[in-house]
Amino acid sequence: MTTRIPRVLAVAASLACGATATLAAGVPLVRIDTEQKAAAAFITAYHSTESTYHHDVTIPGSILLGLRALQTASQATTPVALTTLPAGVEVPCATSGSMVARMAPQMPRVFRFEWRQCRYPQDGYDQTLDGTGEMVLLSDSFTPDKVASLRLGSQGRDLVQTQILSFPSFSVRNDNLRNILLVGNIPMKDLRSLVPNSFTPFTYLVNGFVDLQQTSQFGSDPASVNGQRETFDAVTYTGTATSNADGTRSDTDRTTLFGKLTYTRREPPPYGTWNEIYRFLGYRVHDTFDWAGLESSQTIDGGLDLTWGPFGAGCLSGAYDFRTKSPIRRQMTGSQSYTGGEIAINGERVSLYTAANVPPTLPVPINGLLVHIEAPGVGTFNYDVNDLLNGLRPVSRCL
Repeated sequence: MTTRIPRVLAVAASLACGATATLAAGVPLVRIDTEQKAAAAFITAYHSTESTYHHDVTIPGSILLGLRALQTASQATTPVALTTLPAGVEVPCATSGSMVARMAPQMPRVFRFEWRQCRYPQDGYDQTLDGTGEMVLLSDSFTPDKVASLRLGSQGRDLVQTQILSFPSFSVRNDNLRNILLVGNIPMKDLRSLVPNSFTPFTYLVNGFVDLQQTSQFGSDPASVNGQRETFDAVTYTGTATSNADGTRSDTDRTTLFGKLTYTRREPPPYGTWNEIYRFLGYRVHDTFDWAGLESSQTIDGGLDLTWGPFGAGCLSGAYDFRTKSPIRRQMTGSQSYTGGEIAINGERVSLYTAANVPPTLPVPINGLLVHIEAPGVGTFNYDVNDLLNGLRPVSRCL
């Protein structure tokens, strides 16, 4: 199993590279033939990075649960000793309940675990885990740098994580359901919190879902219930996460080779339940954060077919080809203002300028930012805005 995984992912990467070229050359792209569509296409590029947010919320949380299972088992046994215990070991949890751990005696080392109403405090609040999981270890260690697979939940049974936050005037109950499988090169660390002088590559295919239902209670008011679900259908990620020696600069480069991600949102009436769907074809987002200089940069490249939900009324669903010509830069101060960048979207070019770097042939922005759009066959447009999204909303009629 462990020897076949890299081959499968290598083939996937090769197919995805060809798919990106096909998207640009053969698949019909969203046609930009009006000023409104030209502005809406840029808003789509701006919004498309929400797909990386969904990854960054769901996948690290799943990896942290895998780490918790390993750390819990390490309190009672070692990997080698566990292989000799067919019934496994049962480890009591901090408040109540337990976790049962088992290990296959043969290779590959399949580490299985089951939380049985395992209750414990975390960050000052009550947490409970109930359900099963397993992972394929690459060595006899409960502190691995990476694993070959991680599964939370099983056929017919989800892993349920319940968090209860209580305050004097209100309370929140979070019910997290997971039935998700990751296969590949899975780093066993939280890539949202990089340690200095680190370089972490990753490549994994994701199937399954993570579902959050949140119940909020304010005083004697009726409880408010909302939720969201990320559903992964053969979504394959590859990339690196890096931090420099003193931790003042971090870099995360993610390419989503292919697959479909469906984001489902559940709201009380009148909003109801709605979906937003991402189909990836070599879609890449590269983020760099300069914590000392308080500036970030981002590039967006590759193919994406996006189906907007109802909150994207006026936006344009369909296929996009993004090509960043100059990284999109913004300040990391309270204003979060943009300072430059250029991106090509389905043939149009969008450039961002401040008064300090605007070319002499363009008007100097007085509100902070000039958005300059060149749409072949449609026209050239300049927008002087103090907020990127709100400034373009009247013309884009998007979001």
